[in-house]
Amino acid sequence: MVDGLDIPVILTNESNDNIQGFVPVFATEEFSVAELANIVDKLQAALLIGSPHNNLMHVHLAIVESDSTIVYYKIDHSSTKLQPSNI
Repeated sequence: MVDGLDIPVILTNESNDNIQGFVPVFATEEFSVAELANIVDKLQAALLIGSPHNNLMHVHLAIVESDSTIVYYKIDHSSTKLQPSNI
C-alpha cells in the first residue's frame, strides 16, 4: 500500500529505475480523472522518497469486468497532463 491510497498498487521496475504501477479496479467502481491524477501523484511522491532517481513511467489501470475479463489502460505520466492509451 502507498501512503494516502486506500487501494493496492503493484509496482514493477523494468530497467534503469523506470517504474510502472498497476492499479486493479473493478468496472463497477466509479473512478474519476481527478482520482487517477491523485494516484499518479502519490505514487511518484512515494517513489521519490525511496530514491531520487526513481521515475514513474506509466500507470496501468487493470479494470476487472463482471465476467472476470481484465482490460488494461496505460496512462502516460507527464508533469502537466495524463494521456490515456489502450495497451
